[in-house]
Amino acid sequence: MNMSEGVMLQVIEYIVNDDSFMVHVQFFGGEPLIRWEQLQEFVIIAKEKAKIKEKNIQFGMTTNGTLLDEKKLTWLKENNISFLLSHDGIQKAHDHFRKYANGRGSFDDIDLALISKYFPDIQIRPTITPETIEFFADSVRFFARFGFRNIATEPAYEKSVNWKETDFQKLAKVYEELASMYAKAKLQGEKPFIFKFIEDARRGIRNQKMNIKPAGFLCGIGKNSYGIDAMGRIYPCQRYASNLDPRTVIGDVWNGIEKDKLENFWWKIKRENMKSFANCKECKVAFACFGGCNACNYEEYGDPLQIHENFCEYLRVAIPIGVKALKATKEVENGD
Repeated sequence: MNMSEGVMLQVIEYIVNDDSFMVHVQFFGGEPLIRWEQLQEFVIIAKEKAKIKEKNIQFGMTTNGTLLDEKKLTWLKENNISFLLSHDGIQKAHDHFRKYANGRGSFDDIDLALISKYFPDIQIRPTITPETIEFFADSVRFFARFGFRNIATEPAYEKSVNWKETDFQKLAKVYEELASMYAKAKLQGEKPFIFKFIEDARRGIRNQKMNIKPAGFLCGIGKNSYGIDAMGRIYPCQRYASNLDPRTVIGDVWNGIEKDKLENFWWKIKRENMKSFANCKECKVAFACFGGCNACNYEEYGDPLQIHENFCEYLRVAIPIGVKALKATKEVENGD
């Protein structure tokens, strides 16, 4: 579904007339670069209107990189538009799932060397599955050859992905390897790796020290982050917008957000309201748990507060290894 010119202009009006001083616009798809000319038009018009309103407006996007070329990268750089790159790493891993409709893999169509020339510090978002675990450490080393060291490390844990206990054991071995890479780079003064599971452990330890209860859903869903679909309907986040479920619509760009619908959603993002299939009070990694993805929980169970069973298993693997990495680099004390 493509956004019409009329809806696009109204989205811009809604954004620039928002009460906040700064707004960050993130383009999602599908693949946003398919609509490259419209993306450029959106940015140009929004910048002009934001300037009149004295509003700070920033842009970003998520892309698979297949349509990035020097001309686009130059324009993105000139307009200070960074992006998250969806890429699964070495060719065996990447082409396992990231195929075109004709079955051909997309690995060869992504020029990482060219991308790193313009954006060496972007975050890479691999999708980790049982089928690609064995390649993940090699994939991280592959990204590092191009200077990319900010890697989102979180698996696809939906019910459609068949995780077994043996798969989590394999994941633990891979994460131990990543933790060693992190510690080595840190201790030797190299460009640091940024791995999400280590940052989650760091946040959990900090909150624990400061006696702060873990927050629910750290993405800002329903608070300072919303999703807008191609029809101009507003959702609590972009993933809800991608699903086009009318039950999760909280407003539109013509009439704004409906206060009662938004307030009704807020109780669904409170950490104390979440529930899991295990006993959270007895969980050793509860200090670093934020509930996973609210929209994913809703998709899987029809309940955004029902923490996914695979997410619990994942955290029990990832957080202790993250803590271990932070202790190895003396970023936290062994008593923490």
